[in-house]
Amino acid sequence: MIRENLAEEERSDRAAPEALAGFCGGRGVGEDDITCCPALPGTKAVVQRFREICGDRPVAEAVAALYAYEAQVPEIATTKIDGLKRFYGVTQPEGLAYFEVHEEADKAHRAAWRGWLEEHASGDEEEILKTTNEALDALWGALDAVHCEKQEVMK
Repeated sequence: MIRENLAEEERSDRAAPEALAGFCGGRGVGEDDITCCPALPGTKAVVQRFREICGDRPVAEAVAALYAYEAQVPEIATTKIDGLKRFYGVTQPEGLAYFEVHEEADKAHRAAWRGWLEEHASGDEEEILKTTNEALDALWGALDAVHCEKQEVMK
């Protein structure tokens, strides 16, 4: 299932990194600006938390954490597309492609994670839920860190 999800990301009409570069380029952000900047502390923290969960916890906990992430993506992508069009005038296909890919592809990805959980998840449900909440807290923490970074820049 993991390999199938990865293959889906890589074989789409516009792979995620290319689509994100198209979006950034359409906003006047160059590739050097994307690749040379260090990740924000909140981004590093969420990646570290997911690596720890997926590397050190039982499979059911890791899958539940990934499902918690993927379950949100299609609707978030739809909201981002709407906001980009309405508030920023982004209508070019290359400016929306990254979000359009995730709006559709991640419906299948979340269904795959959920299906696995329904069929295979066994173990301590309390621990699975606890880990899922850790993953969600890490995601929220990344957003909080972006907000804090923006506040610092604005000072």
